[in-house]
This record gives sequence, structure tokens and C-alpha cells, in this order.
Amino acid sequence: MDAVKQREESYQKVGKVPILKYIGNPTFLPLSEISDGQLLPEIERTLNLLEEKWIIISRPEGMNDRGFYKFLLDDFLPHEISAYHEEGLMQPFSYHDFRHDHPDFIKSHVQELIEEIIDLRKPFEGIWLSETCRDAKNAISKATVIARVNAFRARYQEIIPIAFSTFKHFHAPDGTMYQEIGVAWKGIPANGNDPEEHDGHGICQVTFEDGEWLVQGVMMAGFEF
Repeated sequence: MDAVKQREESYQKVGKVPILKYIGNPTFLPLSEISDGQLLPEIERTLNLLEEKWIIISRPEGMNDRGFYKFLLDDFLPHEISAYHEEGLMQPFSYHDFRHDHPDFIKSHVQELIEEIIDLRKPFEGIWLSETCRDAKNAISKATVIARVNAFRARYQEIIPIAFSTFKHFHAPDGTMYQEIGVAWKGIPANGNDPEEHDGHGICQVTFEDGEWLVQGVMMAGFEF
């Protein structure tokens, strides 16, 4: 217990430093000056320098050398960590802790937005809405979408989620990304009409904006904007 307490006290006292300083401030070839043939050896040298200080960083499958090297220089090496060092104490990091550009984030952000739309227990804020939204034909503001969602929600006394699923995501010829979805829900109208049941396939338009996948448009069973 004394050893643990001493380690914790040391950890708190030392403060934080950029990873670059933590590994000894080695120099790296600027991205603008490095050739394609130099990229992989320089990446391997960087990863070895990190591992010597017990730091590891994951590399996304399929990411090209120039993109990963740029990430290391721009995002990872300037990242601050505790200056506390203990031999053998491994510090693992994931690329996706820094950049949320993996396709899995499309699915999670789409699902969270749909769940937020039909969850009447709390106000709709549109956390994963883009600032540049679209309906079927026109560009619309995020504020307009929030107003439309709130008007939809006001029609129901209760919305009961039944099922949600995602299918493939794909690029349109113009480069826009779409996520296919399946949504099933039951609505109890606020006006006393018979309950409604909605079930079917839909689609969400998404964009990569400010480091996150954000939803620009939704077409689902029973509602769209």
C-alpha cells in the first residue's frame, strides 16, 4: 500500500508533457519534405521510439502511410500525457481516441440520433446533427430540423421503440455518404387517436464534419426531415 501511495503521489506531482517531449524530443522529417519511400521507415522508427518509452498506438487497417504519419505528427506526438515514467508501465492508445473517422462511428451516431428523436423522456438537442442538414430536396438549417423533430414529437403522448438496425453504408456518385437503417416503433397519439405502428427500411445522409460523423438527413418509417 505504501508503494501504491508513493506512486500515486509521484504521478500527481509531475504534471503533463507532450508525448514528443516524453520520448526525448527526437526530430522527424516534415510531411512536406518526406518522400513516399521514406514514410514507412520513418513510421517504424517513430513507433520504436514510442515503444522504448512503453507507449503504443494502434494503426487503422487500410490507412495509408502518409495519412498515418501525418496523424502521428499533427495529433499524437503533441498530445499531453503524464510525465510520470515507470519502466514496464505500458501506455496503450487508439487512433480512434483522437479521430472518429471509422465507419463504425457512422452506425453509432445514426443510432443515437434516431433514439434521441423518439425518446420523449428528455428534450431533443440533436447532438449528432450536422450544421448543414438537408430534407428530400433542399438544404436546411440545424435549427429547422430541431423544430421539425419537436413538432413530430409533440404529436405523441408516448413513443415506444421496438427495433433498430443498420445495414450497409455507401457513397453516392457525388461522394455523399448514406447509411441504410431499419426502424420499428409504436406511437400513442396525444390527441387520443388509435395507436400507430411504423416499421420499415430507411436511410440517413451523413457527413464527416469537424472530426465526427454527423447526420444531415433522415428518412425512416413514420418520419423524415
